[in-house]
Amino acid sequence: FLLARADGDPRNTFFCCWTLPRWKYCLVSGGVNHMRFWSVNNRQLSSRQGRFGLHGKRQSLLCAAVIGGKLVTGCVTGHIYVWNHSGLEVSKPIRAHDRTVNCLVVRDTTSAGEVLVSGSKDGLVKIWSNTLEVRRVFNIDQMVTEMPGGSVYCPTAAVSSVAINAHGSSVLVGTRGSQIFEITNVLAASEITKMNLLTQGHFADELWSVAM
Repeated sequence: FLLARADGDPRNTFFCCWTLPRWKYCLVSGGVNHMRFWSVNNRQLSSRQGRFGLHGKRQSLLCAAVIGGKLVTGCVTGHIYVWNHSGLEVSKPIRAHDRTVNCLVVRDTTSAGEVLVSGSKDGLVKIWSNTLEVRRVFNIDQMVTEMPGGSVYCPTAAVSSVAINAHGSSVLVGTRGSQIFEITNVLAASEITKMNLLTQGHFADELWSVAM
């Protein structure tokens, strides 16, 4: 049943993300040139506008996550913004990717502890520690060319979504080219890391018929 409701920002909203129980604001949302911090009072949701401030540039935000007790968002410019959740403003920008950061996901049950996975329009997937230091970088275009047989065609390696399993051993990567790849042994030595194509769809052209 419905616990609470409120009107969101008039601009397009691209994500909502739960924060930590001890924080004043239990939920954040963001999208076109805005970030909102939400609190719940009985059946009412109320929000305050986040500020980009001196450390950030006002821009669209595509995704958010909480890692190492820090709230982070993925930006159109390729930055990851770290937010001061009590001051409601950007405290630190990190140059994470060369193009839009489309997705962020956190897993705290891996063999390496809590990790953050980011995916970008630049075709890179990065794994970060809970102190926001890069642990591994995967170039989808390059890994496709190294796949056995060389029969996989990747129309675009722009990453639109990522997921990591509970043990942190495998990452699923969805691309704008309608493909889903699995990267295995992502936290192990690079020589045993492999990528497999799980499925692919139609990208630029229409499907008109099928037959058996």
